[in-house]
Amino acid sequence: MPGEAILNYEEPASGPMKLWPTLAPLARRLVLGPGRSLFFLDSGRSGGVGRDGRRDSSAAESLPSLLLIHGLGDEADSWRHLVAPLSRRYRVIAPDLPGFGRSTWRGGTSLRDCEAAVLALVAALRLERVVPVGSSLGAAIAQRVAARLGTAAPGLVLVDGGWPPAPAKRRTRRPAGASSREASMLSMLLPIRGERRYTAYRRDHPGAIRSLGPYYADFDALPEEERSFLARRVIDRVECDSQRRAYFSLLRSAVLSTILGRRSYLRDLAALRCPMLVLWGSEDRVLPRATADYLCSIAPAARSVLLEGAGHLPQQDRPAAVLSALEEFLAGL
Repeated sequence: MPGEAILNYEEPASGPMKLWPTLAPLARRLVLGPGRSLFFLDSGRSGGVGRDGRRDSSAAESLPSLLLIHGLGDEADSWRHLVAPLSRRYRVIAPDLPGFGRSTWRGGTSLRDCEAAVLALVAALRLERVVPVGSSLGAAIAQRVAARLGTAAPGLVLVDGGWPPAPAKRRTRRPAGASSREASMLSMLLPIRGERRYTAYRRDHPGAIRSLGPYYADFDALPEEERSFLARRVIDRVECDSQRRAYFSLLRSAVLSTILGRRSYLRDLAALRCPMLVLWGSEDRVLPRATADYLCSIAPAARSVLLEGAGHLPQQDRPAAVLSALEEFLAGL
């Protein structure tokens, strides 16, 4: 899937999926083929700024780039609070996965499509050393990308996600309310029924906003600017037919991968030789922490860090804690 061109992205004056304001100068687009293009953020060449605040051009050339991969039903904006501070030292790239956000994608998408598109972006940008950082379902994509890059990936970071999930017998502690949420997710997998539930939010915007609650430690405690941005974003998603199509096709691809691809993911993890960091929010009510322990038991050079007071998307509700853990990990590569 070779990229044909990298273009600057012009933010529309109005309309859906407007970027977080500070990210607009970093917006780019990679054309992958007819009806298929990948929107991405790119901070440009590594800043090479040391911890003392001074630029080190020689070190900048040897630093890896960071590839930030969002999860299901999210966009590159998920990393909005980390892009600027990480860009002082590293080149930071964050795509909208195929069919999500501002990326265009004819037809449905799959885990394999996402993996191929991200690898095409790495090739188009001629990145020689890349640390994939994946959130939620994006962590599964980050794992695959790291496996395909081999020694070109000096590290891997999973944030409240990873594949495969822990076997049921390892889930000694389930998040509060997990059974009802799992039942709700299973109903979303049913043909037609899931799409109808998703589309129903078009007539119930307050319900769409409430659906964000489980993904944060305390959604109502977020700053007003954050809540307004996230509310507008979830409404944009439910009003968009292409995002609905991408959401369900990728969700069903992930479920199929869990059933048929488990051994493949386990082989990739066991063969992984680079250091791996697994970050997990202590208040994650979407995925059990047992998955972090399970993944670390398989990958040879993995360790986990529990982020106190963080939910399923700690890069959004506890960005300072994520930044600190990332910087410590990256400094050791």
